[in-house]
Amino acid sequence: MFLIDFSSPEPRPKLSRFQPGHWTANEGETLVALDVAQEAELERQKATVLVVEDEVLIRLMVADALRAQGIGVIEASNGDEAQAVLASSIPIDLLLTDIRMPSKMDGLTLARFARAARPKLKLIIASSEPADSCGSEVADAFFHKPYTVSALLRSIKNMLKVWDDESKRP
Repeated sequence: MFLIDFSSPEPRPKLSRFQPGHWTANEGETLVALDVAQEAELERQKATVLVVEDEVLIRLMVADALRAQGIGVIEASNGDEAQAVLASSIPIDLLLTDIRMPSKMDGLTLARFARAARPKLKLIIASSEPADSCGSEVADAFFHKPYTVSALLRSIKNMLKVWDDESKRP
């Protein structure tokens, strides 16, 4: 199991393997963990997408649609959580991020961090603002909100090439 400690004072959040039940979170800490079953599930998927969206219903709708297509999903509700995942060794093929989020790190800053940390990572930005006003040039694709899930899925599948050879990750 992986544990990501978002409260770490170090520039990169601390990531370590641990046994379930052998850790506690202090008040104010944000912890995210992938258990052995979740790790195994991500390994079996065609690809893995990190979905970063503070609107719970949008995040769940997108995550459920991706999972239904055999694509693994890691969810984050803000840029700080997503940064910790990206700074870890967890394999991510595509980042889908909202721009406006209630955390220290907004989606555009997260996108720039992702480009620096993982240059080959595919990147989609979603925003209700026009593409030219939110820094979408850092992204491989831009979706204006509200968007249709079918259009988003089509774009993600094309970017990850899950149509052609489903056994290969980009």
